[in-house]
Amino acid sequence: IDIKSEARLSNEVFKQTSKAIDEADIIVFLTDIKSPISPLDEEIADMLRKVKKPVVFAGNKWDDPGSNASYYTEEYLKLGLGYPVFVSQLGSGPHPPR
Repeated sequence: IDIKSEARLSNEVFKQTSKAIDEADIIVFLTDIKSPISPLDEEIADMLRKVKKPVVFAGNKWDDPGSNASYYTEEYLKLGLGYPVFVSQLGSGPHPPR
């Protein structure tokens, strides 16, 4: 992996995110609930906690909560955005896991 290229990509993603937040009336922060929090997720969450705009926090890939799949819901609560709205290509739900 080319670390310099990866750093440049992260910087570009961060700049584009900043621009999108500035231009938006409402923000949907979509994360992969099956993957651990990334440093970029944390940076974006920090930005979102400071804006004066509505934020919808969504956890993607909530395909089968009854399966043995690992979900990182509790870890994502550390971002300070509450429970995510769970979404997947198979459906969605507003409630945290039981």
